Amino acid sequence: MEHLKDGEITLHAEQALGRLAAGLRKLRLERNLNQAEIARLAGVSPSAISQAEAGQRGLSLDTLLTITSALGIGIDELLENR
Repeated sequence: MEHLKDGEITLHAEQALGRLAAGLRKLRLERNLNQAEIARLAGVSPSAISQAEAGQRGLSLDTLLTITSALGIGIDELLENR
């Protein structure tokens, strides 16, 4: 993420877990799905989705690909959340 202050651009690392948490929650709510439904699509437990949405853990690339494929989006859309 970048910010412009006093004419200078400064870059700040954006936490991957935060992006995943926000993107997953946003996607789930937009699609009117609950955590158990996303978990079933992903082949993981509902607690894994809950922890991912809380920013407490990540999900494997395979799991992210399974979720995004099932919902017809790309990983970039999941992690964008702007």
